[in-house]
Amino acid sequence: MRKTVSGFTLIEILIVTIIITIIASISTVVYTTVRNDADQKQAESLVGIVRASLEKYYNTTGDYPDPSTMNTDTVEANILSVNIDTLNGGKFKFSPQLVNGTFSGQAANTSHVSKIFYIARKADDLNANTATFNPSPACSVSLTGNTDADKGTSSYVLAFVRPGTTTWSVYRSAQGNATISPSSCKFDT
Repeated sequence: MRKTVSGFTLIEILIVTIIITIIASISTVVYTTVRNDADQKQAESLVGIVRASLEKYYNTTGDYPDPSTMNTDTVEANILSVNIDTLNGGKFKFSPQLVNGTFSGQAANTSHVSKIFYIARKADDLNANTATFNPSPACSVSLTGNTDADKGTSSYVLAFVRPGTTTWSVYRSAQGNATISPSSCKFDT
């Protein structure tokens, strides 16, 4: 009489292992995509809040805030009339940068991730009256002004690295003169 042994064959175990691996891989890709999309929406929301605050500040004072005076979280929040936790409580942090010459964001490395840069120019501080921000090797943003009439902080861009990529999102001020070139590069809206 022959004894029967019950159990799974090696082939059955391998097939189940492969199926579990495929499901885990798909789940990881979906999770990463959803997380990056949520981070993108959070950054866009913060940019919208900061843009509205900057334009309100401009409408009140006739000038955008000087990034060099925004040296602490509290000062930033007070100048922009925004709750400090809104500016720096989430994944993205507000990072003012006064540009005299060129600010390069070409290497979208980890030091740029999770920062929303407020890049501004003061017309009377610039030799050539132009500040340049290079978010990528192919694109260049120029903040220019009129030396006679344009005093103070006259234009800005807000920029951040899109989550999960090395691509920058760049938003410009409603006032002043911010241009992007070549024509294949576009401002976000």
